[in-house]
Amino acid sequence: DDQVETVLLRLFRGTGLGGFSGMQPSRPLAPDLKIELVRPLLRTSRAEVVDYLRHLGVSWREDASNRDLRYARNRLRQHVIPTIQRHAHPEATAALLRLATRAGQTQAYLDQQASALTQQAQTVHGLRRDLLLAAAPVICELTLWTWLKAHSGRVPSEEVVLRVTQRLQAGHGTVQVPGGGCVWADDALLVFEAQTTQPAHALWHIAGSLEASVDERIAQKLRRHRKLRVGGHKAPTHQRQ
Repeated sequence: DDQVETVLLRLFRGTGLGGFSGMQPSRPLAPDLKIELVRPLLRTSRAEVVDYLRHLGVSWREDASNRDLRYARNRLRQHVIPTIQRHAHPEATAALLRLATRAGQTQAYLDQQASALTQQAQTVHGLRRDLLLAAAPVICELTLWTWLKAHSGRVPSEEVVLRVTQRLQAGHGTVQVPGGGCVWADDALLVFEAQTTQPAHALWHIAGSLEASVDERIAQKLRRHRKLRVGGHKAPTHQRQ
């Protein structure tokens, strides 16, 4: 039931093919953690769980917030989905689950194709325009989406991907990317250029200050070392006099 609700929520809010795949049975909890989040009952309906508990004679608890109609998921669960089953098709939820499975499989294939295109088109300075333009539009756009996300650290909007695609096709122009940076195109390449928060002259000033600070610390160490050497030995005769 959660999977059906998730697919419908994403459909109504607006989503791409990947959104139709819903929640995954398992996924990494975080990119830097070797911990898997597993949903073992994802494909099990609430009715099946309740029937099983009744068969075992086991009582259960329900979260009171599940009945709060202020939440969109609860409105779907209590009103929208039952209405669809009654007036559209009694097996509508099963059809939505099949859609989610097919969407996930298709998205995985497209991701593989986009990854292969990125590896082929990537150069030291940017992506080759000729290879991007030769690819199917859906693969090209997915490649740009992944590339922009990796460089900017943010999920690019559909508008940003569209504007970058236009620059790619035109072979000139610049697009500012949220998160800092810009994308520009020429006859051969599509380039992502990161932008620093400090202007160049400020960076030179910081670098100079750091260098002066390091030089001063070295000089202090040399002076202390010299004092220790003098203090550890007798001074020459002309100094004692």
